[in-house]
Amino acid sequence: MVKPDPGSFVAVNVMRARLTMLGFNLAFITLRTSQAKLFEGGIHLAGLEGLIHLSTGTALVTSVGLSLAAMTVFLLSTIMDERGVCEPRLLAMGDLLMCLAIGQAVIGYFSPYLNVIAAQLDSDIEHTLLVGRIGDGIRLLGGAVWCLVTYVAPAVFLWRSPCARRTLVLMAFAYLLLLLLVGQCRVLAQMIETPELMPDFFERFLLMPLAAPLFW
Repeated sequence: MVKPDPGSFVAVNVMRARLTMLGFNLAFITLRTSQAKLFEGGIHLAGLEGLIHLSTGTALVTSVGLSLAAMTVFLLSTIMDERGVCEPRLLAMGDLLMCLAIGQAVIGYFSPYLNVIAAQLDSDIEHTLLVGRIGDGIRLLGGAVWCLVTYVAPAVFLWRSPCARRTLVLMAFAYLLLLLLVGQCRVLAQMIETPELMPDFFERFLLMPLAAPLFW
């Protein structure tokens, strides 16, 4: 592997900040998991007690896996010498994995609450209007956060990375491909949980993974 110019190495404190963020993400997932019993519905799976919200659980489990992968890549990026620096290509890869992990955690948190709000809509016009406004506000906030984490943050990380342009383009394509694959896991879980709401081909393979808030 060709080593980058010594001036392009990144201070190790930059990587430590990422590890702290991933730690918060794992704590956030733990909190959300502890609240699972507060939500009605779900399906029964052999080997698990009670009902489980499969789509939400899939998003959270995926977020945990991506968080652990990002932490590992961040640790691998450190250079074992007295300077205390990180290799920029591995650091950029860790950034992309971190964004995917946090994006899945956002889905796992906002989506169930919006489902609960949708279930409150009834024939009372005034009540439906008020609840609908709350749902719209939460959907707008959650969608903005998801877009910020899933698209804006990776773009900024890659733009500021000292890696070669060709490397950054390859990382961007790999990120979008991984976003599609991760989204497919959640879409399949949602199809199992709500078989009456079957998406068409375009929604299943493109819109639902790449524009998740539209389907909350």
